[in-house]
Amino acid sequence: MLIIKSIETKNGKQWPEINLSNISTVCVDGPSGSGKSLYFNELINLHFNEDLFKGNSIVYIPQVPSTFNGSIKDNITLYRNFSEKRLELLCGKLNFSHIDLQAKIYDKGLPLSGGELQRLVVIRALLCQPDIIIADETTSAMDLELALSVHKELMSNSSVFLFSSHHDKLKALSDIRI
Repeated sequence: MLIIKSIETKNGKQWPEINLSNISTVCVDGPSGSGKSLYFNELINLHFNEDLFKGNSIVYIPQVPSTFNGSIKDNITLYRNFSEKRLELLCGKLNFSHIDLQAKIYDKGLPLSGGELQRLVVIRALLCQPDIIIADETTSAMDLELALSVHKELMSNSSVFLFSSHHDKLKALSDIRI
C-alpha cells in the first residue's frame, strides 16, 4: 500500500495525506502561486531521502522543459539506448512524428514551439517506463485537445500519475483533487 503522508510546503500550505491504494490519478489543484510546484519538489525530496514511493521508479516532468544544444533525439533519449520502435510509437501517439529527430535544437529548445518542447520531455519520461509520473503543468502550452491526448497517454503509461493543470477538463480526468 502506497501512502503519501501529509506534507507542509515552505509556503506554509498543508497538503493532505493520500492513500494511493485505489487511486491512480491525482490532480494537485490550486491557483497560480499556491504551492503546487513546492509540493512536487517536496515529494521528490522525500522520495530520494526516505524512499517515499517504496522502490517504484519515478519520473518528474517540470513546468519548464530542459534541453541542450544537440539533436532532438539526443534531447529525448539523453544519450541512452531505447528501442527505436518504442520511440517512434510514442512520437506517433504524442503528435510528434512530423518532427525530424535528427534536427538540431539550440538554447531554450529553439526552434521548437512550447507545446513541442513539452511533448519532447513527455516522450523522454515515457521512454523510461516509470511506475509513477509527477507532471507539473506539463501541457500548459498545448491546445486542450492535444493536452487531453497527452494526459491520457501519461495516465495509461504509469500506475500513479500526479499532475497539476489549470484546464478543468484535465482536472476531471483525476480520481481525486487535492
